[in-house]
Amino acid sequence: MIITPSPIPNQLVTTDGTIVRIKKIPIGTWNMTASVYLDISTGVSHSNWLMMQVALIADDGVLYMFHTGDQSAAGTITGRQLMVAQWDSSMVDDAVRLLRQTGDTFATTAIWNDTVTNRGYIILMYTD
Repeated sequence: MIITPSPIPNQLVTTDGTIVRIKKIPIGTWNMTASVYLDISTGVSHSNWLMMQVALIADDGVLYMFHTGDQSAAGTITGRQLMVAQWDSSMVDDAVRLLRQTGDTFATTAIWNDTVTNRGYIILMYTD
């Protein structure tokens, strides 16, 4: 399958005509030292997710990227020390869960405990 840019912003088109949309979702505040996970509403049903990336911003401004791969099947995909639990039946239909592992860098380092600034972004690719 070949994906080409569309004249419409934040949209791609595949060779079979499928429209793939791209959405940038702010994570908001998250004190990763105190909280193991954060659920975030994407505004898109989990059944339409294709792929997502998570960009975390440390308190010192350093950007960390996590590619989560194919989001078409339920489960947990590990990226370094951040886990993205995409969706399960206990969650709202459009929510994604960001998890950090207990005792990892995010739990023990002071650069992950700010509760004022945006922690980063989720970049979601999906279909209608």
